[in-house]
This record gives sequence, C-alpha cells and structure tokens, in this order.
Amino acid sequence: MLVLRIAFWIAVVAVLLPTAPNISSSDGAAQAAAGSPAQTDEPFDAGAAVDMAMSTGSDVLSFCERNEAVCETVANGGSHVFNQLIFYTGEAMSWATQALIDARQAEGGAPAIQAAPAAPVAQAQGA
Repeated sequence: MLVLRIAFWIAVVAVLLPTAPNISSSDGAAQAAAGSPAQTDEPFDAGAAVDMAMSTGSDVLSFCERNEAVCETVANGGSHVFNQLIFYTGEAMSWATQALIDARQAEGGAPAIQAAPAAPVAQAQGA
C-alpha cells in the first residue's frame, strides 16, 4: 500500500511540474547526460491521462463483478487470517498478563492484584 501511495504522489508531482523546454538535439544520450528529458513530438495531454486513470479506477472497482470466485476465495482467506489474528492476539495478551502476574509475585511474594481495604461499617455510616 505504501508503494502505491508513493507512486501516486510521484505521478501527481510529475503532472503538476511545468513542462520542460524542448531541446533541439536529435541525440537522446546528450539530453540524458545534460539531465534534460527527451522530448517527443506529441505534447502530454493531461485530460487524456485523467480519463485513463478514471477508466483504470472503474476497472479495478468492478473487478469482483467480473471475478466473483476470486473475490470469494480472497474473502475467505481474509476471514481466516482475521480469525487467527484475533485468537492469537488473545493468547498473547493472556500469556503477557500471566507473565506479569508471575513476575510481581516473584518480586515481593505479594499478590499481583491487591484489593482495596474495606471500610468498616461503623465508619461508613458516620458513627
């Protein structure tokens, strides 16, 4: 996902940069050595690029309509991974809690969780 974000922002920056000046040299190696991009006779059409990007986006969004079996398999796999993640996260939390309790008991011999002392009934009633 990070790679897609990086590619997206690089594309946005590349589109928004001003057009490089046209160099009247037929030697592409000289242009590359000078750090200038090679120019073609066709200018870049930003409108066509946006249309192609929108077409690609709608194509990606309708993938599951065309390939239902693939999407079902991926959903089942994702569900399995999610269930495994939930189960083993609970196991890890249980293990960590037990390790903390054991460590505290080993330090002072006192129980890890101490209940608050109960107030006497006479004091609670204001006597």
